[in-house]
Amino acid sequence: LNTEKVTITADAGMLSANNLMELERAGFSFIVGSRIAKTPYQIKEFAKSHPNEQLSDGQIFETTQSFGYKKEDKVERRVIYQYKHKRAQLDLSNLEKQIAKAHKVINGDAPLKTAKFLEIKGHSKTLNHKLILEHLLRVGIKGYVTNLPNPQENPTHGTPPQEIINEYHQLFQI
Repeated sequence: LNTEKVTITADAGMLSANNLMELERAGFSFIVGSRIAKTPYQIKEFAKSHPNEQLSDGQIFETTQSFGYKKEDKVERRVIYQYKHKRAQLDLSNLEKQIAKAHKVINGDAPLKTAKFLEIKGHSKTLNHKLILEHLLRVGIKGYVTNLPNPQENPTHGTPPQEIINEYHQLFQI
């Protein structure tokens, strides 16, 4: 087997600082799917500066983010976000189901249990509109973390964002 370099591609379950550090120590490049727990800064800024504009299908945002638990272990990683209309439709459907579940609890049609968008203050139950708006900003967005170089920083060996996304989507062949 004569290979120059191996790139590990994995889903978000592999995304931990320790796993990524171990892959790098072993000399591997990686592309890992990323869970998006909070709205990326670039997407918030886009929404602010283009209030009446939708993201376009396939639109890409790129940034770097610190990974690691201890200050001395922190490593900057390349993070790519992409908006897909098809993913947005699924995300919106799931969001609507979660909002409906919270409404049932508010209206007394379902027992009080955890509902993502339910806000309880004393005896008052309401929708958490701020949290709903935050989730709406992330609808249709998927993240990818990699240690492959950016073509702007390394023109010879850099990997364009779309190529990284395409490689990640080959996971189904494994």
